Amino acid sequence: MTLFTLAKRNVSRNFSQYFLYMLSMVVSIAIYFTFVALKYSDSVAQKMTTSTKVSALMGGASVILLIFVAIFIFYSNSFFLKKRKKEVALYALLGLRKRQIGKMLFFENLLIGLIALIIGTALGFLFSKGFAMLLLIFIHSSETVSFTFSLTAVLQTALVFFLLFFITSLQGYRLIYRFKLIDLFHAEGKGESMPKPSLWLALIAILSIAAGYYLALENILTSKWWELFGMLTTPLLILVLVIAGTFLLFHSLVGYFFIYMKKHRLYCGKICDSSRSPNWPTVSAPMQGSLQ
Repeated sequence: MTLFTLAKRNVSRNFSQYFLYMLSMVVSIAIYFTFVALKYSDSVAQKMTTSTKVSALMGGASVILLIFVAIFIFYSNSFFLKKRKKEVALYALLGLRKRQIGKMLFFENLLIGLIALIIGTALGFLFSKGFAMLLLIFIHSSETVSFTFSLTAVLQTALVFFLLFFITSLQGYRLIYRFKLIDLFHAEGKGESMPKPSLWLALIAILSIAAGYYLALENILTSKWWELFGMLTTPLLILVLVIAGTFLLFHSLVGYFFIYMKKHRLYCGKICDSSRSPNWPTVSAPMQGSLQ
């Protein structure tokens, strides 16, 4: 049995464990492909009086979206790998070498990424026409659009996400080399590091969210801000302000929340007991076959 065959069998047999991770990637790919498809759509550009600006806007939106998507995928992959550290330790106990385990994790993640890429691109193509119609409605256009398949959008999406999946697959490959066997068994009992509280960061986050909602509630026909930034750029600015502000607010205030809970003795439970009673896994069945 080759490592790639073992990786395929793991994905097929443990699909329920991979589902949420794969679903997050599918949604990310579908959203990104929708923006890229609108950027390269000639039929959409022909309906716009400022087609060059629209193309530039979609290009900028796709870059900003890609940054958020990359952060999300890397975090999801780290969370997914943390849940599998005990399984990786079992493979090591069964006699697999580190290089073999690393290759198996690499193939698994790459295979999941390729499946998500196919499904996400297909869903993105189905949603693209709907988003194109919403864009025309937003600029008060009564025209209809006939959306065509864009090979350039497919190639760009495939290239970008293949690189992301390759990097996350390397993270899986390096997992067995970064931790000792005992650390892998106790990985689920270790919590995330507590972010440092920051009042200034919280104030910046609140101002960012307030600015985003203020722009969103303004009358787009009479607002000087919508006129200043433009009808197409302002929605993108609102999206960035609200998302970035929400992330910064959570990151800055969660430290205060945990400090408050510790002071009032409300925060202990499972985390306090994890170092005292480790749960050692049991091997249900031996691994058979030779790995190449």
